[in-house]
This record gives sequence, structure tokens and C-alpha cells, in this order.
Amino acid sequence: MNKPSVSCLGTLSEERREDFWASLALRYTNGIGCRTAKRLLVEYGSASAAMKDIKSWSSRASISARVVQAVLSNQWREAARKEWDNAGQVACEVLLWADEEYPELLREIPDPPLFLYAKGDVSLLKNPSIGVVGSRRCSKDGIRTAEMLSRTLSASGVTTVSGLARGIDSVAHSHALSAWGSTVAVLGTGISHVYPPENSQLFFDIAEHGVIVSEFSPNMPPEARNFPLRNRIISGLSLGVLVIEAAPKSGSLITARHALEQGREVFAVPGRMQSSVSTGCHDLIRQGATAVFSCDDILVSIAPLLGISLDNFTRSGDSAVVRSSSQPSVVAPVPEIPNLQVQQAGKDEEEAVAKEPQEGITANEDENTVSEQLLSPGCSVRAGDEISASCADTSIFPDKGDVTASLSSIEEQLRAIPEVIEIPLSPVEAAELEDSEDSPEQDNGEEYSHPETEEYTDDEIVLPKAKLRVHADVLPLDQKQVDPTASLEDQILTLLTGEESVHIDVLSRMLSVSTSQVSTALLMLEISGLVKQVPGMKYQKV
Repeated sequence: MNKPSVSCLGTLSEERREDFWASLALRYTNGIGCRTAKRLLVEYGSASAAMKDIKSWSSRASISARVVQAVLSNQWREAARKEWDNAGQVACEVLLWADEEYPELLREIPDPPLFLYAKGDVSLLKNPSIGVVGSRRCSKDGIRTAEMLSRTLSASGVTTVSGLARGIDSVAHSHALSAWGSTVAVLGTGISHVYPPENSQLFFDIAEHGVIVSEFSPNMPPEARNFPLRNRIISGLSLGVLVIEAAPKSGSLITARHALEQGREVFAVPGRMQSSVSTGCHDLIRQGATAVFSCDDILVSIAPLLGISLDNFTRSGDSAVVRSSSQPSVVAPVPEIPNLQVQQAGKDEEEAVAKEPQEGITANEDENTVSEQLLSPGCSVRAGDEISASCADTSIFPDKGDVTASLSSIEEQLRAIPEVIEIPLSPVEAAELEDSEDSPEQDNGEEYSHPETEEYTDDEIVLPKAKLRVHADVLPLDQKQVDPTASLEDQILTLLTGEESVHIDVLSRMLSVSTSQVSTALLMLEISGLVKQVPGMKYQKV
């Protein structure tokens, strides 16, 4: 990568470092899940602001008094400290809820992540995006379809979002990198771990030319339970989700379900009736998903969601300010946090704290009088006690001057930060993960093989020049004179003038340009109300 290897914590200002620590406190507090955390973040605007006003959680965000006590109990500190230390050992960025770079679409979902770790061009997270998912054991037809659609989407300025898994995900990422739309990889592991191992080169290519994100602790190894969780982020970052191949009960269908719950579009590619990996797509189409026969079907559907021409969407990574490109003054200090002492609750109370509270539960007024900030050493409270003034002045956050850098120079710090930390799996763990990753599906379709080993070339999947039988009213097309200096849209309008309808392949052949270029131009003309699509991939002038 061109950017220097800077510690994740080294990219944070003091204010954002404080907010990151508060976010970790929320993450590791028993009883606070993503939905509860979102209520606090929406109400207060940031995790640090929420942690400074704990006594008002009940009235402002309907948070249970038991959850408030769980925060004050300090049980979250050990786990939060471990992730803090891990973040200081890897080279990446962190996008906090309060950051401008945090994706707006992701804020809208019911259970957004508190923050994201990221490697690469974070400006891509603001691009119009389509999630592309499919079977890990995909067919050759599925591979060709993923290649064509991902390339065309990327050439149209639409970013492909996928999960860096085997099969369709890997094909979609690699071919989306070929154009300016590029790609976003959402990991089911920590960002310092490459999984599956055969995608190592693809991982670094995406980090260089796209962006990789993860909500998990940087050193989190592959665990089957985390892959379905990452699927909500794939759909959350996207305007819609495209399913290319999926067996019944597959992880791809989980992503489609998340998309429906989040109000996103769902697209599915019809496949062969005899193929088990097409069953899931056929079921989605029966349930109302848009059937995709070409990239046009996707672009036309999302055009109203964009609001402006796709030509206006350009990658802003060259001009964007990327935090990881700035040098830190020192390695981020480990927080020296005051210890809190809360009187032990009864056994029943402790068991209740460990569970997520029911949404909407509020505490009684006498249970809710707690400090605006977490306490200084020596303070102790019960849930119903008033906090003394001497305790209320101390912040939960570390003293900026108490900690010194552990390494003597910036150069030594940068050299000490590994780009990727490999976490090897035992043979037993690897076999179990292969069987359970992403879904309980048991595919009986054609086995997936890596694209590099397939016995076909890109030339085989390029559509040949159209040799179509056309109606008599289309034949005069060959005699029309088109101004080669005019824009592609004007040339298309010239060919469509006086015609009942013209197939897109005929337009491509007549103008000697690729079908994807003609498709993009037709989309712009459709948005402008100058042409319309008719059945059979034909177009006519309005």
C-alpha cells in the first residue's frame, strides 16, 4: 500500500480517542446491544457524550436501570482494554459514529455497528453501492455472470459490496476492481486477519484500490457465528442486494432478508432449473425480487434512489482527506482509567444484567439518580444513591499526560506495526469453519473452482456482435448516418428516431462501442425521459 503503516490509535485525535474508548465501553457492557447503542448514539450524537450523562439514560433513551448499573460496575473494562491494545497493533483507520466518514446508509439500519475498522479508500463508503453475494460453491455460469455484472456496475460508477468469501464474493470483488466503481469488502473476521487464506492477494488489492471494513476486534479469528452478523452490514451499505446463486437456507439469503428488513432493493439472477444453487434465487423472484437479465435491470431500478446522474458519482479518494495518511505524534496512549467500585448486587440482579433488556423498559425515578460521569477512585454507589459532588467531577477518560510512548521514535513505531497478523487455525477448527461458515447450507450443485483455474478466458464471456433477426422497420438502421463527433446519447437518439424499437445489441454493433457503454447512456436517456425500455431488451424514443 502507498499509505504509511500507521497504528489505528495513532490516527485518532484526543477527542476521537476519547470517543473510541467510550464506544468500547458500550460494546462490552452486558445488556447493551447494537439496537440499544443506536438509541444512545442517536440521542446524544456520540458515545462519549452518552457516557457523560448516564443518569439521564432512562428518561432520554429508555435504558433500564440494570444496564446503567452494568456500566458503573466496570465489568466491561477488561475486554475493552484488550481491544484497545489490539487496535494499537494494527495499521488501519477507525470510523466512529460521530465521524463524517461514517456511512449515512449504515446509520439508517436498526442495528448499525458502533464503529468500523477500515483499510483503504474510505470515500468509497459514500458511493452508490450494490451488494453482490452468492454461493461459495458456485457454477461456471455463476462465475461468468458475477464477472460481467460486477465489471458493468463498476464501469457505471456503482461500487460493489461483498464479503470476501469464496466463490461469487471473490469473483465480484476482483472484477469490480477493474473500473472506477471499485469495491468494498466486509469481513466476518478482524481486519488484521486474511480469511479465506487463498484470498490473500485479493485482500491486499482491495486494501490498495478499494476498501476493507470490519466491525470486529482487529485480531478476531474466523468464527462461524460472526459471518451472518457481517451480512447486515453488506446490505446496510448498499442501495440493493444482488443474489447471483444461492442454495436454500444459504448465507446469501440471510443477506437478502436483511436487505428487505432495511428497506433495500433485492435482485436475483434466474438460473438453470436443474441447479440446486439456483433454487434460492428462484424463491426470491417468486417473493417479489427483481429478476436480473442484464445490468440495466439493476441500474434502472436504483436510478430513482440516486436522485442524480450516475456520471456525477466519481471516486473522491484522490482528494479526500484520509486520516491514516497523517503521522501521529506518538503511539496512542493506553488509558489509565480510574477503577470504579460498585457494591455487589445480589445473584439474581447479576444474572439479569447479563441479558439484553426489553426495548422500551424504563427505570423508576428513584433508581435513576446516577452520576453524569463515571466515578473517581474510592467512590461507591448503589443504583438508588445520589452521587457526591466530589465524585461527579471526574471523567471516565484517561489523563492525557499520564502515559508516555512505549517506542522511542515514529519510525520505530511504524516498523513495529504489522500489516496483517496471521492467526493460524488448527486442522479441526478449519474443517469446522468450512462446514459452518456463513450458513448451514449443504450445496449439491457444481463445485466452485477458483477463477484462475477455469478453462475459459475473458474473451469467452464477451458478448459477440449481434446477429439478430429484426423486424422490417429496424432494417433501415444500416443506412442511417450518425455524426461520430456527437455524444453517445445523441448518436443513440439518431438511431432510435423513426424506429419502433431497437435491441441494445444492435445499437452496440451499429455504434461500435461496448454494450456496457450503450447501457449506461440509455440509462441516462431514460432518466431524462427521452427513451424508454420495452420487453426484450429493446428501446424506443419517447
